[in-house]
Amino acid sequence: MIKADFYIIGVVLLMALIGVVVFYIDSDNSGDVYAEIYVFGELIHSVLLDSGHDDILIENMNDGANLIRITEDGVYIVEASCRNQNCVLSGKHFRPGQVIACLPNRVMIRLVGFEDGGVDAVAY
Repeated sequence: MIKADFYIIGVVLLMALIGVVVFYIDSDNSGDVYAEIYVFGELIHSVLLDSGHDDILIENMNDGANLIRITEDGVYIVEASCRNQNCVLSGKHFRPGQVIACLPNRVMIRLVGFEDGGVDAVAY
């Protein structure tokens, strides 16, 4: 490899590092984040994530149940009566725009914030 190759590799790595730093600085999560809980497409709860520790049990007509835990750090499903448990395995969510869905039980948790507008990597 010649000396110019090292300069090109260095410039590409520097640009990648700048991109990563800008991405993490831009993803500041300083606004209020709410967890909106929908069952069969109807909003049944809207809870502020900073409100401490809450457990919400959702039971629906299909003999399905979901236990949702809301903490200061995020929201996640602790238990679900569905067979595949994808909603439980999805883990804790804390950023506006993230969604947890339990399709067999028709439960959806959507995180919304008032400062989550603007351009993101997908829209750009």
